[in-house]
Amino acid sequence: AADELQQWYESLLLHPVNINTASRSRLEELHVLSLFQIESLQEYIAEYGAVLSFSELAQVDGFNAETVAALRPVITLEDSEPSGLPAYSQARTRIKWKSSQEGLYRYARYLGGAGRFSYGLTLETDALEGLWPDFVSAHVQYDAGAFKLLSGDFSASYGQGLAMDKSFSMSALGSPAAVIKRKNDFRGYTSTGENDAFRGLALSYDFGTAGRVQAFLSAASLDATVTDSTYSSLPATGYHRTDYQKGQKDALREFVACVNYTVETSRLMISLTAAGYGYDKHNARRVQEYNRYQMYDGMYGNAALSVLYSKGHLRCFAEVAVDMGGTPAALAGAVWSPGYNFEGSVHLRAYPKSYIANHGGAYSSLSAVSNQTGILVNLLARPFDGFTVTAMGDAAWHPHVRYRIDSPSFVASLKARCEYAAAGWSVCCQDNYTFKDYEDSHRHALKLLATARPSQQLSVSARADCVLLLTGAVSG
Repeated sequence: AADELQQWYESLLLHPVNINTASRSRLEELHVLSLFQIESLQEYIAEYGAVLSFSELAQVDGFNAETVAALRPVITLEDSEPSGLPAYSQARTRIKWKSSQEGLYRYARYLGGAGRFSYGLTLETDALEGLWPDFVSAHVQYDAGAFKLLSGDFSASYGQGLAMDKSFSMSALGSPAAVIKRKNDFRGYTSTGENDAFRGLALSYDFGTAGRVQAFLSAASLDATVTDSTYSSLPATGYHRTDYQKGQKDALREFVACVNYTVETSRLMISLTAAGYGYDKHNARRVQEYNRYQMYDGMYGNAALSVLYSKGHLRCFAEVAVDMGGTPAALAGAVWSPGYNFEGSVHLRAYPKSYIANHGGAYSSLSAVSNQTGILVNLLARPFDGFTVTAMGDAAWHPHVRYRIDSPSFVASLKARCEYAAAGWSVCCQDNYTFKDYEDSHRHALKLLATARPSQQLSVSARADCVLLLTGAVSG
């Protein structure tokens, strides 16, 4: 996730966003502006016209010189025509010796483009996988503004993710506004997850005020344990070192088709998604109580309706979906940002045990979008200059058994963080708390971090960590 997040911001460096012409949803996708800053910026532009300089931007409510300096690499104040964009290229390599695996890890990524075309190539070899790249991923994209076409490997995300979201989640940023998914798009795949990309053809056409249609077809190969016409497991490690692992490599093919229609106004965005998928071999996985309701064979699919409404400093979102078996799922929430110094969000979810979404990526306390009813609350406050407090709490009830948990269960977690930064130094303390009723356990992971920066060339940090685990037997 950290690598994908870095790649996301690197793409912003290559393609800065024009804040004078970008829509509200496009600005929110960037995750570099708070909701209050976005609303304040758009109100300023509506009243005074386009922002003409970065010094003018620093005078907009919610911005200052330091904020603008941090934003300058990823934003612009004027457009460039796609046909006039200069050629660009970016290369990134990594070589690491892994002593635990007694081998050399190698990774290389190349991104480039010229005019309306862009491309990407990713090569990776895990330790002990031989001389040549074990994983090769590539894509080419043509973007003419209203029309976009991509061939190769890609990820896609639509709505709030109950039907289709095969991309990394921004919720890891800890920002309250990050609970809302806004991408509604496909993009070239540049990560190293060997079983996570779609592979095929994706296209998009924008009808202007009438909305936008996107569709894709994928026929990606996955690692699997296969016997004749059946598969019994889907390993996700991506390792191909032993003869057995090499036999699993790309042994199964998955076919996926997806169509999305999105219409957006200044305040409302509605997204309709339909997805179908299936493997080229039959399911022979062992049926156990924890996975009984997540089994399917042949073709399966989902349909979803997502709504996002914006009014002032408030964002409300909801999505309902149904799978091919007729099981529904739903989520809803809101984000409120009345000022730069406060932001809060709430996210409610209800995913039945029998809801199947093989490519769903909605917020979940489990690896699958199923078997839970829960609430997520996220707060951010800046009570005074330099001091920031964030808190994210999640409570989830799992009514059905899970892997190695043979009864219904309840899990609650709270991540609290306080940080103070002044000229030349900063200090941060954090507590990650988790309660599990099936273990009657309370776990605290405490962290204290202090950093001093005597000069731009020198930074000194000290860190202390402590884990405290209390169980019913100990505390009783």
